[in-house]
Amino acid sequence: MTAQPPAPEQPQSPMHAFAPAVTVLFVVIVVVAVLVIRLTGSSGTANGISARTAPTSSLPIDSNPVRAAQPLAAPVSPTGDVAFDAGVTEVARFVETTRGHPFRDQVRVDLVDDSLFTLLLLADFESGIGDIRTTEVTLKALGMLPPDADLVSEVQRSLSAGVIGFYDPSSAQLVIRGTALTPFTRTTLAHELTHALDDQCFDLDRATLNTAGSGAQFGFQALVEGTATWVERLWTDSRTPAERAAATTEAREFSRNVAAGGFSVSVVQIIEETLGELDLTAVLSTSLAPAVARAAGEGWGGDRYVVWRSASGASCIRLDVIGDTPEDSREIADGLRSWSAAQPLSAQPGTSVETLTPGFTRLTSCR
Repeated sequence: MTAQPPAPEQPQSPMHAFAPAVTVLFVVIVVVAVLVIRLTGSSGTANGISARTAPTSSLPIDSNPVRAAQPLAAPVSPTGDVAFDAGVTEVARFVETTRGHPFRDQVRVDLVDDSLFTLLLLADFESGIGDIRTTEVTLKALGMLPPDADLVSEVQRSLSAGVIGFYDPSSAQLVIRGTALTPFTRTTLAHELTHALDDQCFDLDRATLNTAGSGAQFGFQALVEGTATWVERLWTDSRTPAERAAATTEAREFSRNVAAGGFSVSVVQIIEETLGELDLTAVLSTSLAPAVARAAGEGWGGDRYVVWRSASGASCIRLDVIGDTPEDSREIADGLRSWSAAQPLSAQPGTSVETLTPGFTRLTSCR
């Protein structure tokens, strides 16, 4: 008999909670289609490459209220390599202008080879293995991972092969993979220098958000990454056609090398205790029409779940979820029942959907 875990604590309605246990190590992971689109743009000359002048912040540096001082003479720590320092400084000045405030302290930028980059990137990897294993059980229980998948190995391999740069707010460390400053690495640098600048002005190292029990951490991470991606795109748009072509070629070559190594390059978000609207929609989308799944997910009001492994080794999840309104709750319940009915016959015995107190629906899935 499968051991039964305690029921999830029922959320108050409505409760918008999403607490992903992800590290505040901000990284750029190459996904071929997205990166090539960013580099080539959606309009321009016949070969898809165009140059546009990047718009800048409407708030001049001198009038920005977060400005602590006049722009530094050298925003990036000098290395003694004149060409390298000039190339990095150009990107740093662009980031300052675009964001509307200067660097308060010099940033050290390290350009390192593959082996050292991987060593630095994975220095704290072991501390997050427990969270990854929790996610593995969750995804297997929902049928979103094969039973024999090893998520820890997949995440480690994806990071080792697919990350091209990172900034760590806890140490103010900015590292780029590569042996030379190229158009491609400078695109990555624009993204990571944005993190560095925002960290100096707004403090990105906010560990309390990981346990905030609300959508604060998810929203904060989205804001941080969205800002850096925006600046990166503006940098790309400001480059000459020749630079953009060179960056595109290098990005494609990097991606081919990753694919040749058999790695699945993706962003993996580690979650625990709460699915949230986006992940509930993703789960439903595995079996329902996208529009149906999206409609149910949009009515999400809050959830709690627990995961465990049964005595037989099955991965199990029990999820209690409620909608924003009674109608939303009914729509979510209907969606979960349809999702349950669409599961493979082998998973049917371990899957059930129950109606609890008014508004609450419980999904249990073991496989």
